[in-house]
Amino acid sequence: MRVLKLIEEGRYKEAKKELESLHPSDIARIISHADGDKKIEIFKLLDVDKAADTILELDDYSLHLILKCLSEREISELASEMDIDDAVDLVEELPSREREKVVGLIEEREKIEPLLSYPPATAGGLMRPDFPAVPENVTVGRAVKILREKKLEDFNYVYVVDRDGKLKGWVTLHDLILSDPKTRIKKIKREPVTAHLLEDQEEVARKVA
Repeated sequence: MRVLKLIEEGRYKEAKKELESLHPSDIARIISHADGDKKIEIFKLLDVDKAADTILELDDYSLHLILKCLSEREISELASEMDIDDAVDLVEELPSREREKVVGLIEEREKIEPLLSYPPATAGGLMRPDFPAVPENVTVGRAVKILREKKLEDFNYVYVVDRDGKLKGWVTLHDLILSDPKTRIKKIKREPVTAHLLEDQEEVARKVA
């Protein structure tokens, strides 16, 4: 690959110019083929905008290697250039201690904090991994990603909870499929359905139909 050859020859200005003309996915592919130190060299040649578009295209190994070599300030600058959901994805790749510091440096941290995964010690964090529930403040697109990561099977309804794990409503898979990925879950959620423990199952089914 031309970029790798230019870097090996120490022709960094030419390599930088070459990278500027490439799509982020192509840059990510080049980085994935580079050796450890070269991955970092290539990434640091990118301007902030291009780096922000590229970093989440990286394979897991390259992503974590590069994150370890970036300062908290540099990571926060990347996150600040991203859409909120992408910024959340990036921040969640960090260790919890570093995550807090990075979020504190991000300009729109008040929009990011409510969307981060529940801390392990909270009610939300203690929820069973096979429980189909998503936070009310996330987008439909992110909710779908959360459900995919849980690798759930055979469910038609998804519970909507607040940051304390309290039930706020529910949505169907059909709702998620038909909604704009950028719409917040709280905008499409339905009101919680309550039922007595001894209530007939057909009556319960009628309530959620």
